[in-house]
Amino acid sequence: MKVRRVLLLSVCALGVSAAASSACSTDSAGEPRTPPPIPPVNEAVGCDDAALLERPTDPTERGPWPVGTRRVQIGRLAVDVFYPAERGSDFDVDPATFDIRTFLPASQQGFVSDARNPGQRCDCARDLPVDDDHGPWPVVLFVHGTASFSTQSLSDVTHWVSRGVVVLAATHPGLYLADNLAIFCPDDVSGPRDLQGDLDALRAAIADGGAGVPFLAGALSGHIALVGHSAGANAVVEAANRWQDDADLDVVVSLAGSATLTRPGTSFLALSGTKDGVVRSSASMEAWASSTPPRRFVSLEDAGHLAFSDLCETRNADGENLLEIAQDERICGADAAGFLFDCSPELLKDALARPIVRAATTWAFEERLFCATPPVSFEAAVEGLAGVAGAEEVLQ
Repeated sequence: MKVRRVLLLSVCALGVSAAASSACSTDSAGEPRTPPPIPPVNEAVGCDDAALLERPTDPTERGPWPVGTRRVQIGRLAVDVFYPAERGSDFDVDPATFDIRTFLPASQQGFVSDARNPGQRCDCARDLPVDDDHGPWPVVLFVHGTASFSTQSLSDVTHWVSRGVVVLAATHPGLYLADNLAIFCPDDVSGPRDLQGDLDALRAAIADGGAGVPFLAGALSGHIALVGHSAGANAVVEAANRWQDDADLDVVVSLAGSATLTRPGTSFLALSGTKDGVVRSSASMEAWASSTPPRRFVSLEDAGHLAFSDLCETRNADGENLLEIAQDERICGADAAGFLFDCSPELLKDALARPIVRAATTWAFEERLFCATPPVSFEAAVEGLAGVAGAEEVLQ
């Protein structure tokens, strides 16, 4: 990393043009400019003496790492992998974008023009070098909800990664958007829904230091969190209950789920919205109350089912959201899927929901995945945030 940065500074200082080196850029006068200095950050130690960096004490603040992303194939799954990259490696690199049209049935993808396309702009970049000076990294496996896709919660995922975890987010056959719309479209589903088989495949890929993810082989630790939204939340809880003998599973997070965790000792975090019209907040609370401790619960005031994703805020240049575009372009099945897509202006705004979700999940991750005592209690981390209806924890 240090050698790379010295070379980069030297190349730019010699006046090599941007055409000759994409690592350099020019100012308004056409002169090459050097990358800004990398702010110093103190070293920190994680579980099993993992080499990390200090994170901001406020869990809602982004961490010290830039985020890299690559798409890999694991069995039948297309998996978007997000990882901590070398600090400074994102200088003058275009952010990654994800084309949501690729998650539509093949017959429908051409109906949304480039001008109307609500692409997702990621606070990450493709193929950045992994930070080999730190790690090994704990892993979060993320499972999206019904009629959604791997990048539904992109901004939360990159927040977690910036603070020192690797996230694997697959697009799950039988669960994702295209397969749910295929019922109404002239398309075949990509495969049967098998979330437990999918999670077993992901678990196998990250075993032995990440042997099943070649570019991360040897870089992953034995500490794992499972996170899911809606149907994905119930799937990760079921997997945790099945993996009773898996000592590496440290945290389970249920976002708008209704399944009960029976695995003792694993940190369980559940979040729900008081105006969720798909999974009632009372159902989430009842499942949480029956789960094994330690367990924590956060309720978001006036939040709907999609408060745990970026879907309501994913809009095109004209401010149109995904459902509005799909219905206007007459994408088959769009009207039927509308009951899952509630972005009413009366619901909790994304600007309030995101800090709550990030504070609660980051606190839970860093306590167990980093073996770090958080600087403030869980309730103190979330209760002062606008939009929190309540927070509760049961430790034993």
